[in-house]
Amino acid sequence: MKGKSLHDFLETLSWGEEMEFSYNGGYYLIQGVSETDSDKYLVIYDCNGKGKTIYESSHHSSFIDCLEEFKDAKILDGKNIYELDNDISVEYG
Repeated sequence: MKGKSLHDFLETLSWGEEMEFSYNGGYYLIQGVSETDSDKYLVIYDCNGKGKTIYESSHHSSFIDCLEEFKDAKILDGKNIYELDNDISVEYG
């Protein structure tokens, strides 16, 4: 990962903070959403056109729980974050 270590990327997500990253020529926004104190989820938007949602975690009581689910999710090209590590560049956050 360029611009941030994978450890720092995951730690930032554990707080629900917003980040923008590029991958394979595309640009994406990932952020935590907190509907209430006990209703949180992570979401990734594709910023290369209509801003469609490409990933949304289940709703959990904490971002840590969302992150645990996210770590195994196939988010881009059928790969999880560990498989994408060398191909992502964090642009903001």
